[in-house]
Amino acid sequence: MLVSSHELRGDPMVPIGQLYRPAGTLDVRSILITAILGVTAAVLGAGVVWLWERSPIPTLVVLTPCIQGMFVGGVMAFAVGRLRMRTPRLIAVVGFTCGLLSIFFVHYGHYVSMVTSTAAALRVQVIQNPAIPEARRKELVDKLDSDPASVVDKLLAMRTGHSGFIGSMFLRNEQGFTIKGRHESGTFVWIMWGFESLIAGLVAASVPTAIASRPYCEDCGYWCDRPTDLVTLPAAVSEPLLQALRDDHPARVAELRSNPPPFDETGFLDIALHNCPGCDLCFANVTRRYTKKKETKFVPLVKMCRISPEAAAALRSTTTTTTVGDHEQEQEQEEEPRSGQPQYPEEVGGGWHSEHGHGHGHGQAGTPV
Repeated sequence: MLVSSHELRGDPMVPIGQLYRPAGTLDVRSILITAILGVTAAVLGAGVVWLWERSPIPTLVVLTPCIQGMFVGGVMAFAVGRLRMRTPRLIAVVGFTCGLLSIFFVHYGHYVSMVTSTAAALRVQVIQNPAIPEARRKELVDKLDSDPASVVDKLLAMRTGHSGFIGSMFLRNEQGFTIKGRHESGTFVWIMWGFESLIAGLVAASVPTAIASRPYCEDCGYWCDRPTDLVTLPAAVSEPLLQALRDDHPARVAELRSNPPPFDETGFLDIALHNCPGCDLCFANVTRRYTKKKETKFVPLVKMCRISPEAAAALRSTTTTTTVGDHEQEQEQEEEPRSGQPQYPEEVGGGWHSEHGHGHGHGQAGTPV
């Protein structure tokens, strides 16, 4: 009988049959590095989106903040993986904050652009107006050159009742934007801006959090590998198989693996194994896959459940390896109507299948004059 190397050493690991829970410690240095990279990515992403919105290329209401959030989250996910951070909740807060910051930087970019363009227009008017005395003209030009924001802020306050960045938001809200050929302003624009901020924040938080939530071997210092072994069984064995994995009955797992019942309309049971590259630590993901109205659906039954080396060996005992293309081809063939009793493959190896108009809403900067 196989014995886990962790049990031999008496290591306090996740008990067999229990779900994995990230157990990382609070590392201030790692958090600071990740936060700095997240803010940097937020600035860069905001710059790209700002240029995109000022270009003639139309932006998309949902897709644009998703891309923005994915960029910020992707940079943070790289840092999380390299620094081996295992505090998902804290990382989610940092990611969400960086996503919101990226949206804020886009709006602030429009405010800066508004100040620059308005000050330049006022400067031309002052210089070309012969009614202004020379001394006063020189004073106004110097003021526009040295502190254009103070001049523009006064105009914003006169127009909207608010100065500075807030005043620019009210002015741009009043000017509105066009979406699907329809001009929108007022409450709808506030809602859209809030919706975009929420999307960017959630996406930026979810990407690094998913990395930090992966199973990690505390003894070896490795992330467990992405699923490389995929076993497919009839969905009818879900209850006995899950019970056998939780109770650590490798013999029962081997029996269900080698002599499964026939496949039926209940679908398939996909078991993916996450393995530590340095020892025998193994976690299993179990997902039910079925077709309803010509649409494939996935229902996660167990996520990151630790299983014993014996149970993992039983699941792998007769696993064959095929390419991802072969797997997809077999799935397509399974969905085609056949005559007589269908013959399904007992197992499939290889890839892992998981369930997984103009105006973006920011609008271009206007002018308060």
